[in-house]
Amino acid sequence: MTLLTQAVMVRANIDVDRMSAQQKVELADEIYVQQPNLLASILVLPRYGVDMLQLEVPIHVLLVAFQAMKHCGRALPTISEDVQETCLQRKRGLKALLTPSG
Repeated sequence: MTLLTQAVMVRANIDVDRMSAQQKVELADEIYVQQPNLLASILVLPRYGVDMLQLEVPIHVLLVAFQAMKHCGRALPTISEDVQETCLQRKRGLKALLTPSG
């Protein structure tokens, strides 16, 4: 098992860039099986005004991150909706802390 290093991320990015559309769909299917909430969080973005062209960026990030974890031989525990909500609350709190009040 290797660490998730910059080199691993670069390799994963190259792998994803070289994938056909069908291979990306198959990788997304793997993500659906192992991390359905992460995939759902991306796929729901159009409901919040993200157009399909913009959606390519978070999808790519998810595919690369997942591919990198595969390269490392590591598996994340399934990320629950509760964990995601906790992370969002932390992000909102940090944003509120860093936003100057005026």
